[in-house]
Amino acid sequence: MATFGLSERFTLESALFGLFGGLLIAVAASLNLLLRGRITGISGILTAISSLQLKHSKRSWRLGFLAGMVACSAIVAELVPSLFAADPVDPSIMTAIIAGVLVGAGTKIGSGCTSGHGGCGL
Repeated sequence: MATFGLSERFTLESALFGLFGGLLIAVAASLNLLLRGRITGISGILTAISSLQLKHSKRSWRLGFLAGMVACSAIVAELVPSLFAADPVDPSIMTAIIAGVLVGAGTKIGSGCTSGHGGCGL
């Protein structure tokens, strides 16, 4: 496999999978905007689901979207397990918790995550 002189872990195969994943995200975000008039931001979807004031009809598409993300990830993990191979330097539980808190805080401060900002061009 060609590594492009970057890393042994970066191959043409991994680049193509990344490209395909990016295209799927773009299609999903575009369809959500065209069909529902909604920006696809995962942090916003999660925040809305946790709201007690959200009507059931507005919650159901969000739950379906998140369920689809989880289901597709599980399917891809079964079909191509090498894409989900563990990093040789696994973080400790405390490092993972701190990283999660920092990402969550940054998402809140930045008014959303990169799925909404970068993926939807905001």
